[in-house]
Amino acid sequence: MAPKIPEGEMKLAELKRLIKKYDELMGIDPKGKSRVELIAEIEKLGYSIDHKNKVLKATFKQKTKKLPKKVEAPAPAPKKAKKTKAQKDKDMRDKVIQYIIDNKDVLDDERLK
Repeated sequence: MAPKIPEGEMKLAELKRLIKKYDELMGIDPKGKSRVELIAEIEKLGYSIDHKNKVLKATFKQKTKKLPKKVEAPAPAPKKAKKTKAQKDKDMRDKVIQYIIDNKDVLDDERLK
């Protein structure tokens, strides 16, 4: 079981979203890492995590223009609406009908008679 996250701190998914935004500018690979490992790697690169505002802040003097001074977390992706079985069946039926309309010459094949 994962250790309990202190109240007010970002969860692993939020940290990964923040790192993905950062990763466009530099390189951190969050795959297969725990929350503690990600926090350690972020701090190793010279950033502090502001959990309240969901922001990475630089704690080093800027040497190059590539490294961002501040990285803000992007908004989470909107959740997709789940389709009911009836909607899925209707969509599949529509796809089959459209395929048949587009490929009428297939119906004239000798093997289907």
